[in-house]
Amino acid sequence: MPAMMPPVLVVVHSGGENRYSAYLREILDIEGIMGRETLDLARQDLTAECLDKRALVIVANVPLAKSQCDLLRRYVLGGGKLIASRPPPELADIFGVTRVTPMIREGYITINPVSPSAARCPVNSLQFHGDGDLYQSVDCQVTAFFGGDLGAGTSFPAIFWKKHPAGGIAAAFAYDLAFSTVLFHQGLKEQASHSARPDADGDLGYKPNDLFYGYLDGRLKNIPQADIHQDLLVDLVHQLAPIPLPRIWHFPEAAPAVALIDGDSDGFQAEALDKVIAIVEAAGGKYTLYLMTKDFAQLPPARMRQLMEQGHDFGIHFWQGSRLPSLEDVQNNMHKETQGFLKRYGYSAVAHRGHSVIWVGWTEHAAFLAENGFHLDCNFAAGPGYQEGYINGSGLPVKFMDANGNIINLYEQATISTDDGWSFDKSLLPSKTLGKAMADSLHQIDDLTFKYHGVYHPYFHPGPAYRQLKGWPFCTDFWMETVVRYARSKQMYFVNGREWVAFNDGRRQVSLDKLSWDNEKGALACKILNPAKAERIAVLLPLCREGRATAPELVKGNVEAKAAVLEQSRQLVLLLDGSPQNEIVVRYL
Repeated sequence: MPAMMPPVLVVVHSGGENRYSAYLREILDIEGIMGRETLDLARQDLTAECLDKRALVIVANVPLAKSQCDLLRRYVLGGGKLIASRPPPELADIFGVTRVTPMIREGYITINPVSPSAARCPVNSLQFHGDGDLYQSVDCQVTAFFGGDLGAGTSFPAIFWKKHPAGGIAAAFAYDLAFSTVLFHQGLKEQASHSARPDADGDLGYKPNDLFYGYLDGRLKNIPQADIHQDLLVDLVHQLAPIPLPRIWHFPEAAPAVALIDGDSDGFQAEALDKVIAIVEAAGGKYTLYLMTKDFAQLPPARMRQLMEQGHDFGIHFWQGSRLPSLEDVQNNMHKETQGFLKRYGYSAVAHRGHSVIWVGWTEHAAFLAENGFHLDCNFAAGPGYQEGYINGSGLPVKFMDANGNIINLYEQATISTDDGWSFDKSLLPSKTLGKAMADSLHQIDDLTFKYHGVYHPYFHPGPAYRQLKGWPFCTDFWMETVVRYARSKQMYFVNGREWVAFNDGRRQVSLDKLSWDNEKGALACKILNPAKAERIAVLLPLCREGRATAPELVKGNVEAKAAVLEQSRQLVLLLDGSPQNEIVVRYL
């Protein structure tokens, strides 16, 4: 079996007007699509040799010359597989559509119920951001249609594909998937703290909620919309790829979801932290606390080290001194408090949530955090008008992209529920009773385990002093204990902030080498490179491929193989052992 070139070619253009098109690579990193190579049109031209022997080509929304369009057309007509994000209208024929002059802006997509993807998609309608091109179907298969309102589908295809006589398939997103995802994750730049419409929600504080206020459809706040758009891409990748394509799963040990339980030290008392630690540990969980400078005295370094050895973590809970700070004030204070934490405890924090979740700029705050050595931010929590849910459209750790198209090395993990935000009407929505809060938390856990496969990330303050100060209507200890035990019962994998960063950093370094596919023998062989020696990494393969089936006993190599049910389908799971290299052969009979 001769080794193939990296089976997936991704075409971007870092120097084009659409700098956000390169976020397509971040989407593929999030989704664990390995075995790929990037061609940047700002540095290298697209040639027939680039396309030759590729199992799949994915093209971002980039300008293409006529010669490049002709190459892609010949590639598809000759049997190649292509996925394009908002492709040039000159290529409409290979997708089985004709262009209609008007466009749609900031609308919705509705999943076609007869599409093969429909059975694997947990919702039937989503927002999309940016512009979409309107086409009429000639002879394409439609995965989703555009619509002007939630659930109001039209005849204009939004995601579609066409199979050609020689076996080639061309699939397209009629909207810019990368740009739409950036806006899902980061919100409107125009509503950032020092832009045209600051403090959009009017709560007299610069917060992430401002970036999404009036932009996120509140009817969809409890759906990780960006993740589902990405799942539709992954579904197309697996449908089109002519080989079984390995993919890195989101979570350790092929767990269906992860639990990241954390809290802020407002009204902090050491005894209250001990109680929270006991509650979490009794259920086999872990806790991450974001500590304010004024609370350092109550947590001696020796006690912090002891708790870290028990599996917990500590980050910083910055207080900017104002709910409406300047960019410069935040940058200076962040450096000061970061150095104070390092001096007190002898190590650098990697995780963070700010007091009052203050957020300045669009991505400037993220850049400040990265400059100060942070790798995980947890500020993105729902505020006025929303109260809960996936404010940035994702239940997964995602990175920021600045206005110049540069990725910022910082994960954002959206906080999907807040004990104070649910106990009071601070979100301008009715507060919840204890029973309602607990029921809604369990519903979130079920959704993440069985539908969305994301991170259950609530925060619970550890101190009764804070609750007394705020006049909370009920004690949250029983609520917290209930949800932690329930998350454990659903096989969620518990992490602290530091572990979650280490796992995701290691996961993103895993790659494929020397992949080969013998179609006649139904044999897939490859090396899985794991330079970080990350443990508990799960690599997925389909259990069935064009009528052929595989099983754990048909896998050779230094991996543990098992079958699992993930994403509404059965998968073959290969668990890496932490070796820098795993060689495998998988047979489909």
